[in-house]
Order: sequence, then C-alpha cells, then structure tokens
Amino acid sequence: MTKEKQKRRNLNQMRSFTMILVFIVLAFFLHILTKGLFVTERNMSNLVRQMATTSILAAGVFFPIVTKNIDMSVGSMMGLLGGICALSQLKWGLGALWSVLLVLVIGILLGTFQGALIAYAEIPAFIVTLGGYLAWRGVLYLITGSKAVAVTDEAFTNIGRANLTPAAGWMLAAIVAAVFILSAFYKQKARKRNGLKPLPQWRVIAAIAVSLAVPFGVTWYLNLYEGLPFPFLIMLAVVAVFTLVAEKTTYGRSVYAIGGSIEAARYSGIPARRNVMFAFSISGGLAAVASVVLTARINSATPSAGVMGEMDAIAAAVIGGASLSGGVGKVPGVIIGALIMSSIDNGMSLMNVDSSWQYVIKGIVLVGAVFIDVIGNKKSS
Repeated sequence: MTKEKQKRRNLNQMRSFTMILVFIVLAFFLHILTKGLFVTERNMSNLVRQMATTSILAAGVFFPIVTKNIDMSVGSMMGLLGGICALSQLKWGLGALWSVLLVLVIGILLGTFQGALIAYAEIPAFIVTLGGYLAWRGVLYLITGSKAVAVTDEAFTNIGRANLTPAAGWMLAAIVAAVFILSAFYKQKARKRNGLKPLPQWRVIAAIAVSLAVPFGVTWYLNLYEGLPFPFLIMLAVVAVFTLVAEKTTYGRSVYAIGGSIEAARYSGIPARRNVMFAFSISGGLAAVASVVLTARINSATPSAGVMGEMDAIAAAVIGGASLSGGVGKVPGVIIGALIMSSIDNGMSLMNVDSSWQYVIKGIVLVGAVFIDVIGNKKSS
C-alpha cells in the first residue's frame, strides 16, 4: 500500500470515528432536550425504521457519487415507485410479491435510462437527475390524482411494520458477530500471506470486542421493545450486499477507478460509460427497495412521499464518507450518515420544532458535511 493510499485510509477511518462521536453527542443533547424521550426503547425502534429508508437510498446514490456524479431524482423516484406499488395492489390486482418485483424492474429501468443519458449522451448528471426529480414527481401526481393510496395487504405491510422475534434476533446477532470475527482473523492472515506487517494484537482484540458488542448490544436494546424491525434487517442486507459489490467485485473497483480519474480508467480498459450507467441502475433499483419499505411502513403511498429524500440520502452518503470529488467512500458509512440525519428529524419532531426550522438545520448539516469532505480532500492531497 502506497503512502498516499495509507494516508487516505487513515483519514477515512478518523472521519468515521468522528461521525460516530458526533452521533453520540447529538443523541446525548437530543435526549436532554426531549426530556428523556429520545433514547428510549420505543423511540429507538421507530428511529431505526425511519433511518432504514434513508440508508437504502443513500446506498444507492453512493455509487453515482463515487463515479463523480450525483443523483437528484431518488426521492421523487421513490415516491413514484411507492405509488405504483400501492396502485398495483389496490387497482391492478397484483399481489404483494408481484407488486414488489414490478417496482424493482421499473426502478432499475428508470435508473438505467437516466444513466444512459449521462454516460452516452453526455448530459450532465445534475441536469438529467434534476429533470427526473421534477418528472417522476409529476407522474406520481398524475397516477394517484394527488391523493393517498392505501395498502391493506398484511403480507406487504409486514415488510415495514413487523419485527423479528427475540430468539431469532439473538440468533442473527450471533451469526453477524461470527462473520465479523472470522473476517478479522482472515484479514490478519491475508496480511501475513501477502508479506505485510500484521496488525497489532490490541487492534485485533478491539475489533473482536466491537464485533461482539455491536450486534448483541443493538439486539438486546431493540428486544426490550418489540424486537429487530424488518426495515432495519432489510437495510443491513442491502448494505452488506452492496459493500461486497463495491469492495470485492471487478465492477466495484472500476467504480472507484472512474471516480479517481475517468480518463485513466478508460486507458486501463475499463468500460467507463457502461459502468457509470450501471451506477445509476443501482441507484434506481435501491430507490425501488426504499419505496417498498416506506410504503409498507406507512400503509399507503402519498403524493408527498420522498419529498427531500434525495437531500437526506446525499447528506447521509457524504456524512458517511463518500466524497463528492469521486473515488472515495465505503458503503457501510451510509448507516452512520442516515442515523445522524434521521436523529435530527426524529429529535426535532419530538420537540415539536416547526418544519421550517427542520429544513434550516438539515441544510446546515449538509453544508457542514460537504465542508468536512473538502477539508479531508485538501489534507489527503
């Protein structure tokens, strides 16, 4: 590993720790300001349900951001796909499974369409996705008549409202902890096999301790209320799958290369246009997943669904470490970013803060996240 890569990696790790500390401090003050309501079992269960949608959206926009692009349309796309999902059950006679599959296909197609315009027609991503932001919202109003569409299929609503039993939660926590611990040992052996200096023993022990504390701690706390919510599990599955895509596949490595230098990537034989298009396909597909989770959680598709969702998703991705200058970031970072954004929403709602001030504060958080990104890029260069 070159000194430059090591320096960037250290900065990213420092940034991750900083964001975790920011959340802890934020939670402490919100708990005081809400008179003890924020850090309660019930509210934490509601919070992880809320953050699931933002995390899934953020995992989608992560890929365009890493390629040095942006997707401004995911909030409107999520709203439109939620409307289609609800209408397909209420008026078109499709069951829960076929409705979900339908919106997944449509989401991928919409994302691919936008990606093709960006990659092959060379229209700036901001313009294409801003057009999508307006167009998809308009289509949602047309198909729903600007009215909420209720969903009553229990099999579907369970996606957003059901919980894992406590016993199943403990079993899942044990599996996750085992995977993390095995991964830590595998990385240590890989370093030795490749002739690199092994990590200090204290770091390995610390990694194992965290691997045990986090899954069991989260499971214990959420089991105090109703158990692990399904949206939270879907979020973890999405983040796990796309972490593997980003870090362990040829496509994922090419995405980072394109974000680092698209010209260098092309000279290396990477099909840059196609891979940029696929980045938007992923964004569209995960907007569909988010729409299913959101529609199931609130039992309806509303014309306002997904409003400002793209801003929350982009902010979560940037707070989580994705750089707007491209080529940098880790998918799991979107979880801490979404947690911070959702905590602000949740805490201000508990305090009955006017929605106008909520927009002001979230705007400041977004600008602050980008400022941290800019400072980090200057240090790494």
